[in-house]
Amino acid sequence: MTRMNDAMMAFAMCRTPRNGATIAPTAQINKPSTTPTIRAPIAIDLHAMQRCRSFLGVGQRAMGAASTRARIMSTASRPQGQLEMPGFNVPLNTDPGENVACTWWTNGFPNALDSDHIHGGYLDRLVTHREIIMLRVMNSITDKRDWDKKVFDDQITAKWRAELLQSGQDVSSRMINWIIQELRWKAGIFAATRFVEVFDDGVVKSDSAISQELRTALQRAVAPLEDMPDEQKDYHPGSDNTVVDLVHPSLFPVVYGRTRVLPDRVIGLDDCLNSIGEGEVVPTPPYDQAVPITLESFSRRHFSHYKNPPEYSTKFQWLPCEVELRENKECRIASYINNAHPIEHRPLYDVVEKIIARTIPLWEKSLTKQVCEGERIKYNGVEYEEDAEPEPKYPENLDENFDEDEFGERWQAWFDRRRIKQPEPPTRFVINEHIGEEPVDFWKHFPGQNLQVIVKLANIELTPEKPRYAGGTWHIEGQLNERIAASAIYYYDNQNITSSSLSFRHRGMNDFYDFHYEQCQHQFLQHVYGFPDDVDGHNEVLITQELGSVECRGGRLVTFPNTLQHCVSPFSLADSSKPGHRKILALFLVDPHRRVISSANVPPQREDWRDEKSAAHGGMSTEEAKAYRLELMEERGMKSEHINYDFQQGEFRLCEH
Repeated sequence: MTRMNDAMMAFAMCRTPRNGATIAPTAQINKPSTTPTIRAPIAIDLHAMQRCRSFLGVGQRAMGAASTRARIMSTASRPQGQLEMPGFNVPLNTDPGENVACTWWTNGFPNALDSDHIHGGYLDRLVTHREIIMLRVMNSITDKRDWDKKVFDDQITAKWRAELLQSGQDVSSRMINWIIQELRWKAGIFAATRFVEVFDDGVVKSDSAISQELRTALQRAVAPLEDMPDEQKDYHPGSDNTVVDLVHPSLFPVVYGRTRVLPDRVIGLDDCLNSIGEGEVVPTPPYDQAVPITLESFSRRHFSHYKNPPEYSTKFQWLPCEVELRENKECRIASYINNAHPIEHRPLYDVVEKIIARTIPLWEKSLTKQVCEGERIKYNGVEYEEDAEPEPKYPENLDENFDEDEFGERWQAWFDRRRIKQPEPPTRFVINEHIGEEPVDFWKHFPGQNLQVIVKLANIELTPEKPRYAGGTWHIEGQLNERIAASAIYYYDNQNITSSSLSFRHRGMNDFYDFHYEQCQHQFLQHVYGFPDDVDGHNEVLITQELGSVECRGGRLVTFPNTLQHCVSPFSLADSSKPGHRKILALFLVDPHRRVISSANVPPQREDWRDEKSAAHGGMSTEEAKAYRLELMEERGMKSEHINYDFQQGEFRLCEH
């Protein structure tokens, strides 16, 4: 009982004070335009605690009392106007306690890095293999030029129909009818938005969101970062000198116990260089702040043999820049991009902020929970194909010639011949978006608040001597310290390389409590959902479903939420006698519910950004930063193995009768 009370008190003390959170004095808001306007993080809603599960019988009243005591204790000794961000003046694992966008039953947007979101079922979505085929077909068709016009041409769709029926895939006429009708519906959305959601889990693609003019401007703005001899390039560790980091968040990140933070003011683009070496060292968080603070997490850690490493890092955090949302749906980068000089590379800032503005509608789509009036293929129970031979019936009156063994063999043979009937979509296309939910709108849901965006620029350079890029691994972006809600990848320059794609998979889970099937007959998991034979419904096995892949074509922008694993496929030189490359801009959106320490709070750490006037101030050398980068990569690699295992493994909890 004492251990339970201690855990409850620890849980309560981690909650953020509801009325005590401020980022900077109000006077900072009226500074010149180069100083970021930063709004306080969203306060904790204590009513969210009432939605938590009971903690081994501890009532909600005890939770509320403990939380109230913790709020009083946490604000008693804190100076007014002090910065309060996770890891600085508030616990690293601070929980916002509410969801302003109201599209998910989680505190903030769902995140596959959060074990509570995994085990709480917020990421689970099981779809039939036939529906996955439908998604892949629609993704392929929307890659065709003028698809939004061709889909209304009956001659063209008749050709598509014939090709699909002859493709060898498990495609029926009703599936094709639905596909064509849904694509016609999507064409109307595409006409207004110029993007397409290709998988229901929030993968969005667009070949025209970024104009050719803006694409060319980005290429010009990046050129100064590329203009250096090979021996001076920053090749990403472990890439065999094929991946060049131009702007990478793992270099000069927040290093707990080393990085300095300004406790009572914020900095902008024009004054950030004058603050190098100023501020207080951000403390190293204690280990008990390295795990989420929900009741389920405490239950797993304090009352089970939980061996995984903690979700939060007590060493590092990537550093986002502040992005101001303007009334005309444009953006302005209000604090420096980590590793992009705020003066020398100012043209890059001008371009990236325009790209962010054009990315936001795709992010909003990726983060909006899709609630459809019926799935494409609704599957509530197992049905079998009609058999020409009826089921052998056990005779009511046995005679002396009845052979029980022979009957058993005959019945078993009939049983084994049964084929599970594949489900079909409805004959009429019916789908409604956002039933009972409101689409995410950053301007509406987070008024007056900046977004926080982590920026990455990298080139993959292939040569006749090194003609192949091996591809990536399945992973989820970042660590919980960054609270990345969604990612965007812009493929702004492909030259002399073969086609490549970005694949996605989700956690395919279902409790099957209202599902009808015969006792111990779990073959539908293979025949209907496409799982391998070792998925038997009882043991913990690999339960992810691969949704498909999006082609990484030049000029394409792809966004997706941090609820999915993704993996880039290998590619090589198209002409092996000439060099080639792929250049990407990656943007990682910090969950607006869960703001973190940003470059508005951290004076630039790069020692080589100091001028003569600030030579007396401290900084971090490139050698030290690269050593930290290796340590960061090692830590994230280790955590990634456990995070992926947690995401990929599951047990279907089939309800036997």
